[in-house]
Formats: sequence, structure tokens, C-alpha cells
Amino acid sequence: MKSPLEGTKKIVPRALGRFQYFIQIIPTQYIYHSGYKIVSNQYSVTENDLIVDPAAGSFKQPGVFFRYEFSPYLVTHYEQKKSFAHFLTRCSAIIGGVFVVSGMISSLVWYVEHNYLKKPIRLL
Repeated sequence: MKSPLEGTKKIVPRALGRFQYFIQIIPTQYIYHSGYKIVSNQYSVTENDLIVDPAAGSFKQPGVFFRYEFSPYLVTHYEQKKSFAHFLTRCSAIIGGVFVVSGMISSLVWYVEHNYLKKPIRLL
């Protein structure tokens, strides 16, 4: 899993700094088709930094602050296998879409050719 705070480095060249990290934690479980279950957490981070300079009128407290927010919801990911009928339905939809788009392109070419190029229609 990826850690958003891994490798984070902050350097304050002059004065003092205030760094705040707002961390949202969401309990998560993964349930695989075999019945194997992994209980884990997802988290996201929002950061805010501020240079604290009392000489410039900033009187915020310098430091590093971590604020945690725990979600009351549990996210569950299920692994599911799709049936062969689902595969056939998707293939049919793709083939039908190709026919529809090719028909639209053919109609557009015919319309442009006969209305803008002023070619007469020849009937056999």
C-alpha cells in the first residue's frame, strides 16, 4: 500500500514553522472469492504549513501537529467473478456499438457528399 506521508521533508530556512497534517482514516476490509479476509485502513492526508514570524505580527504556535479523523463507516471490497453470460453481453454491446457508429459515419459521409458537394443521385 502507498503511504502519502512517506519521504515528506519540510525545511524552514528562517523563523519558525507551523505544520499541520489532517489525516482521515477509513476502516477497510477486503473479502476475496476464496473467503480470505484482510482488515486494513485507508487514509488520506491534507497538509497546511505556515511560517511563524513574531516580528511580522504572527503569533501562531510553531510546531508539527497531527489531527486524526476516524470515519464511522466501514468500506468493504468484495472480489466477484463475472459469468460467461456477462462476457457475451458485453461483447454484443461492443459489436452493436461498432455497427451503430459505422452507420452514423456512413450517413454523415452520404449527407455531406450529396448536400454540400452537389453530386446528383444516380439510380440504377
